[in-house]
Amino acid sequence: RPFVVVDCGAIPPTLLESELFGHEKGAFTGAGATRHGVFEAAEGGTVFLDEIGELPLDMQPKLLRVIQEAEVVPVGSPRGVKVDVRVVAATNRDLPIQVEQGVFRRDLYARLSLWEIRVPPMRERRVDVLTWIDKLHRLWVEKRSGSHPKPLSFAVAAAVDAGARGLAAEFGFLAIQGGAGAATGECADAGAHHRTLAALDGIAAAEQA
Repeated sequence: RPFVVVDCGAIPPTLLESELFGHEKGAFTGAGATRHGVFEAAEGGTVFLDEIGELPLDMQPKLLRVIQEAEVVPVGSPRGVKVDVRVVAATNRDLPIQVEQGVFRRDLYARLSLWEIRVPPMRERRVDVLTWIDKLHRLWVEKRSGSHPKPLSFAVAAAVDAGARGLAAEFGFLAIQGGAGAATGECADAGAHHRTLAALDGIAAAEQA
């Protein structure tokens, strides 16, 4: 069955409605043909709305209508189209706080949170850190040198407070700065070492702010 992913924070607000619900030919400048949106494309399957906390306020009642009525209205169309999809959403934002601040609709949050799964940040999953480091370490070493990786012990403590994306980025940074040897821990100079630790600390501080 279809599984269609949409990054709500990566699509310009002016294009988001068309991307989600589709449009009719001539609905706006450049709409040279009728186009199905994400919900029609996922018919019978799942729409995964990543970064739902970034969804503009004016788009939220339209999404709410889709969830409540199982119907989308393409841009420029006078009629709705019935859809049968499952909606799954994810965010790193605190939606209850956004609701209280008036930037996320309470009724939409109620619909989306019928079954909520909280994924703790990496700083709360210390057991998982070693698994992440081992995986990223091996990927970088094999990509850069093809050699068998050696332990990168200094990264363990720093990685505890870094998010998964930040950890992946810092492995890339380390490998680029020092080449394959740095990724294996064989020739990481003190400067690269400290820059990497400082960057990881910065990521952790930003996530905790």
